[in-house]
Amino acid sequence: MKIAAVFVGQPRAYLPMRESLRQLVGPQSELFFRVGHDGSADDLKAVAQMKLDGKGEFELFSTGVLKQDNPGFPYPGQRGVKPDGTIYEERDVVNTLSLRRHVMRGVALVGDGFDLIMVLRTDIGAKKALPLSAMLSEAKDDVIFVPDCNDFNSGLNDHMAIGTPCAMRKFATAYNTFDRLVTAGGRKYHVEQLLRVHTSEQKLRLMRFELDYSLVRMAPITNRHSFVKQIYVEEYLTTNKHLPAGELSMKKDDPVPMAKITAIFPCAGDGTRFGTCFK
Repeated sequence: MKIAAVFVGQPRAYLPMRESLRQLVGPQSELFFRVGHDGSADDLKAVAQMKLDGKGEFELFSTGVLKQDNPGFPYPGQRGVKPDGTIYEERDVVNTLSLRRHVMRGVALVGDGFDLIMVLRTDIGAKKALPLSAMLSEAKDDVIFVPDCNDFNSGLNDHMAIGTPCAMRKFATAYNTFDRLVTAGGRKYHVEQLLRVHTSEQKLRLMRFELDYSLVRMAPITNRHSFVKQIYVEEYLTTNKHLPAGELSMKKDDPVPMAKITAIFPCAGDGTRFGTCFK
């Protein structure tokens, strides 16, 4: 079984989550990286480690490439309301577009000869490996394996996806779908909604699997008072349970480094199930 693991997302999250991610994808996986960095010391340190661990593309991120690929960007007036009542701003659109661009370019990095390609974010924390052998036995060129949770906004989980090279190359073209969907007047610019529509258009079938994992958010800190409640990576990795959303902590006397975890979101299987669910 030959597996390609393509990591996308925030570079600085990779270093603290590196061991957890390696356990998740399994020691047999070949690593690929497709990230955009902001030029900070934290991001560049993570990029240096990524270059040692695998192959990849690393660029200084600019919204200019998004404008070049998507004539309608920045989609003036495109605002919405999230389930928690907060406004969905243009910055969320930038994040959606850049992540899907990384996915498209990352899958393109993977050569021939792989049985499965997985795409996952760098800020995922999990404590067991993915059921890759079970997935391979069910894999077909029109099947995508997605966690059985976090289908926000009536969409589809965007944290990770796994499939045959043929299936993942279809899945990865969601970046090219974005501009058409938004400029057509629909409100499908939430990444989860985009993926739901895109997989349907590509006639990709979904097979769900249960995975207990968390997303670890990191951000640069310039002011000790910027974030009152925070939690360390080590605290997450050494506990046996996932913290409820919003239940964050910070040790009083610890120094504040350039990057700290600002939130942990538990993602246990609580979504709608489609097709087979692997446990």
